Amino acid sequence: FSSFGVSMMNLSLIGIERYFAIVRPLSSLYRQYKVKFLILSEILVCITSISISAPILIYTSVYRHSPTLCDFPIITQAIATYEIPFAMIMYIIPCSIMVITYGRIVYFHQHYIRPGSTITTPSEHEIIRKKRFTSTLISIALFTVSLTWPHFATTIGTAITRQSLYQSSYHNHAIFVVAYFGSILTMSITILNPLIYIKFDGNIRKKWLILMTPKKINPASTRSA
Repeated sequence: FSSFGVSMMNLSLIGIERYFAIVRPLSSLYRQYKVKFLILSEILVCITSISISAPILIYTSVYRHSPTLCDFPIITQAIATYEIPFAMIMYIIPCSIMVITYGRIVYFHQHYIRPGSTITTPSEHEIIRKKRFTSTLISIALFTVSLTWPHFATTIGTAITRQSLYQSSYHNHAIFVVAYFGSILTMSITILNPLIYIKFDGNIRKKWLILMTPKKINPASTRSA
C-alpha cells in the first residue's frame, strides 16, 4: 500500500507540475521554488504514504480456513475510523488533484491562442494536436481512477457497514469478486502506471522505444579499437 500511495501522490505531483509548466510557466513562485517544492513534496509523499499504511500491519489478518484472504476480520470503531482517512489520503485527494489539474490544462489548451497570432480560427493541425493532447491527459487520469476505485469504494463501504470483506461475501458474491479483483489491480498499479504512460503519451512512448531499441555497433569503430 505504501508503494501505491507513493505512485498515486506522484501522479498528483506530475499533474501540479504540468499545470504550472503549461498554464502558468512564467509564475515567479513556480520558477523560484520548483526544485525545493518537488524535493519537499517527495519527502512528504514518502512519509505520508508509509505512515497511513503502517496500521494495516496491525489491523489486518488472515482466516484459518482461508489463509490467502488478507482482511480486517473484525471492523471495530478504530478500524472504521482509520479506513475513511486512509481512502481519502490514498485515493480521493490524489484523484481530485489529478482531475482538477488535468481539467484546467485541457481547458487552457482548448482556449489558448498563440500570442501575436492574428488568426482567430485555429488551423486543422492545431485542432488535431489539441485533441490528441486532451485525449492523452483524460485517458491517463480516467484509466488510473477507474482501475483503483473498486478497492477504495469497498474500503469505505466496510467502514460504514462494519462488515469485513469475508462477511460481505455471504450477502453478495458480486461485491466480493469486485473487491477482490479491485485489490489486485490496486496493488499492481505501480507496475501498470508506466505501461499507461507508454500507451497514452506519445513522447514517453517514443523515448521508451529509443531506449529499448538495441544500438548497432559500427564495425569500423571496433576495427580501429
